[in-house]
Amino acid sequence: MRILSVTETYAPFLEFGGPPVKVHALARRLAGNENEVTVLTADWGFAERASGEEASHKERGPFGWQCEEN
Repeated sequence: MRILSVTETYAPFLEFGGPPVKVHALARRLAGNENEVTVLTADWGFAERASGEEASHKERGPFGWQCEEN
């Protein structure tokens, strides 16, 4: 199944509270059940705020930052 999750905030922006943590955990769990999960979120200045290791497995695409996990 293909699943799209749209959220205002997402990991690594944990200072926004519970939603980034919960949406990330939900996406990982759904993907673990052999679903294709895409999370669409706002760019809260990822390039300026991400640590080197965090940014290393993400790439800038035509529509913003992209990362593939699992």
